[in-house]
Amino acid sequence: MRMPTRVYRLRADAERYGWLGVKRTEMRPLALILEGNSILDRWVPPVVNRIVDDELPQGELGDYPFLDGAPALSKRSVDALLDMLSDSAELLPLVCDVGEYYVLNVTRIVDALDEAASELTRFESSGRVMEVVRHVFVSERLTGYTVFKIPQTPRAPVFVTEVFRRRVLAVGLRGFQFDLVWEEGTS
Repeated sequence: MRMPTRVYRLRADAERYGWLGVKRTEMRPLALILEGNSILDRWVPPVVNRIVDDELPQGELGDYPFLDGAPALSKRSVDALLDMLSDSAELLPLVCDVGEYYVLNVTRIVDALDEAASELTRFESSGRVMEVVRHVFVSERLTGYTVFKIPQTPRAPVFVTEVFRRRVLAVGLRGFQFDLVWEEGTS
């Protein structure tokens, strides 16, 4: 029996694990430059450091630390997940004095959102999607993908399937948070 397809929004567990921050102030926020396109050929690794602030968690950084709203992976994460990432994303190195980290730039855009069945908020001026309030996916369009973005919201979020989630849990990676946004058969 086939397991139903599940799609999760991938987030950093910013409540329990430490944060990284970009040192250079002249750089645009990382989340704004990750639009689903390759940028490896023009990537200049920014210097990042651990953010020390009484208002933020000061525990370990984990394998998926919060970084300027962008997905970041530790070397340990890259080693454990590389086979799932190699055809869907590029790993952009960071200069960091507390470990080896990479920005995960997801370049796999999958047109799998069922817009008619989903709940969307649109910009009045252009009709473009501002936000997807409730996701409904066409499961057949997700076959073979474990990490992806959707064309309606290419800057964020990053979506992953159950296969990815299970790998993260099986190898004991820390700092990943998975918010279930859709399960096949629950539309």
